[in-house]
Amino acid sequence: MATPFYAKNRSTLSAIVLCVMCQRIIMRLTNKISNFDELFTLYESVGLGNGRTKDDLIKVFSTSKYIISYYDKSNNLIGVGRAFGDELDCAVICDIAVSKKEQGKGIGTKILNSLVKMVEHHMRVLLYAEPGKESFYKNNNFHLMKTAMMTSSKLPLELGRSIGFIE
Repeated sequence: MATPFYAKNRSTLSAIVLCVMCQRIIMRLTNKISNFDELFTLYESVGLGNGRTKDDLIKVFSTSKYIISYYDKSNNLIGVGRAFGDELDCAVICDIAVSKKEQGKGIGTKILNSLVKMVEHHMRVLLYAEPGKESFYKNNNFHLMKTAMMTSSKLPLELGRSIGFIE
């Protein structure tokens, strides 16, 4: 398998900087998503929609500097993740999703490792995960934080508690 290449000047990422073919999967390092209907369908199918609309996904992916997407040979989106940061102190990795039929094949780990590599110049790399996915991230060198907190005018506290994001 080819070793991924990361652009030294991240601000000049083109639509497709990297394409690695391994058996039947293609990885693309992109700074955009070309088919938001497909992205929305992927998120809904794995339970990560959380009430977000396609327009919500367009907004968050359009403002994220780092995006990894995986496609099968038929060019169907099977995995994706994104990250953003201040380019010095703190970066956030979020919204990693892999289609159910492709889970357990290492795609999520490849997406996570690629995003970590892209933001490793930050002092801290943070992420939050869907409840029940903590062991995946622990197995990939992430550690639970003791003092992480959140506030939101958009996410009702009751909903945050019911889906396991907050105490």
